[in-house]
Amino acid sequence: IGHETLREELPASYVGLLSDAAGRPALLLSSRRHGRVLTAKFLQPLALPAGRQAVLWAFPKDGSPPFRVGTLGAGTGSVTLPLADTSEKLFFRVDRLAIGLEAAGAPPAAPGGELVLSGPCVKLW
Repeated sequence: IGHETLREELPASYVGLLSDAAGRPALLLSSRRHGRVLTAKFLQPLALPAGRQAVLWAFPKDGSPPFRVGTLGAGTGSVTLPLADTSEKLFFRVDRLAIGLEAAGAPPAAPGGELVLSGPCVKLW
């Protein structure tokens, strides 16, 4: 009697699960390890006040300044965000991600608005 073993593994990826101030999961982020695209899935709607945009920030674990990953459009559904480099190069030293509500227009170089969602960035491999 033969057994067929189905082995399903998730691809090597960076994953972030951001929660709101009450600790409820609000945003799931994922990108393949050597990919150049980040997928963001809102698990609950994010209200964007007038004149504000949702900016994704990455916080390196060595304490160096956070850097902007990109701007997420609407605060619902799924969003695909092009990355400036591969996930491996961007997130290798990052242990936390956050969404800041920044003034609309040109995104700032550093977080200036309220961080409304935050959570760990982990390697999945």
